[in-house]
Amino acid sequence: MKNRLFQIAVLLFLCLFASCKKDFSVNAPYEDFPIVLGLINIADGTHYVKIYKSFVTENNAYDAAKDIHLYSYIDSVEVYMEERNAKGTLIRKILFDTTTEIAKDAGIFAFPTQILYKTNAKLNMDYNYTLFVYNPYTQKMAHSTPIVLAGQVNITSAGTTLSITDRPFSFKYIPTSNAYLYEFTVTFYYTEVLKDRTTQQGKPIVWTLGQQPRQGSGMATSSEASGNFFFQRIAAGIADNENVVSRRTDSIVLSVFTAEKDWYLYLYANRPSSGINQNRLDYTNISAYDTENKEEKYALGIFSSRAITSRMFIDLTQTTGSRDSLFHGRHTGHLKFTDIY
Repeated sequence: MKNRLFQIAVLLFLCLFASCKKDFSVNAPYEDFPIVLGLINIADGTHYVKIYKSFVTENNAYDAAKDIHLYSYIDSVEVYMEERNAKGTLIRKILFDTTTEIAKDAGIFAFPTQILYKTNAKLNMDYNYTLFVYNPYTQKMAHSTPIVLAGQVNITSAGTTLSITDRPFSFKYIPTSNAYLYEFTVTFYYTEVLKDRTTQQGKPIVWTLGQQPRQGSGMATSSEASGNFFFQRIAAGIADNENVVSRRTDSIVLSVFTAEKDWYLYLYANRPSSGINQNRLDYTNISAYDTENKEEKYALGIFSSRAITSRMFIDLTQTTGSRDSLFHGRHTGHLKFTDIY
């Protein structure tokens, strides 16, 4: 009887061993690292930070990306900012809460739910801010390089009108020392009068003048743009409509966007390559370490700031040159712009 039981046990063991073949894996031992993306604006009432974690799967990566638990820490990390003055003195600790109030668009990763971290704290442009992400389960701390918020520049121009003709035009602005990149846009607003005498707002025409790195601070700097391109942009953005009797201008908004140094470097490193050498630079201002043994860990991402300053000009047609270019110019003369109401 004992010999019979022994034979059965050996047989089961052999069958089990034969069926438990170990699959080959190309993955290294898994250890997650944080991926941070945060771009704050001092003018915003709410500030958001997106934080993901790396993930590894033996199966299809696209299928794994549909599981938000694989790449999101959800509420298992503590997220906060330290606010310090110019002397490095800690002013306060600003906590971030998790939120799902902003839905994610359809894509490779799980949607519409996404986990963001937010705070409603009012920020001070003269203080330094450092973002911290602490995982109490793994004892890992990730943090950003201290940043100073991108400053809001002052746009200088005489009067309440902006004169734009087919010729180049310029405007002045006073840059700030903590802004390293500037982007300029002109937004043109207009109203359409229909055959039944009702009116409707036309789709605003947004003209991006381009980017410019910082050249100095404290002194007024001029930026020049082609007025001819402006009217070409209007013509390209407004389709012919037989139901429109006439159009009239409402206002023009000149905006200057500014970016802090780390965001400028991040954009520079990730700009499209136009040469034969397609190697890409990696830029991150996020680092991490193990809080128990101070061992350095890997982290990736960017935490920086931007700002925007805008000035509204009442009308484009208060100067003769601008009126003629819009009403009768070669690009926009067919669009029925007028100042007759």
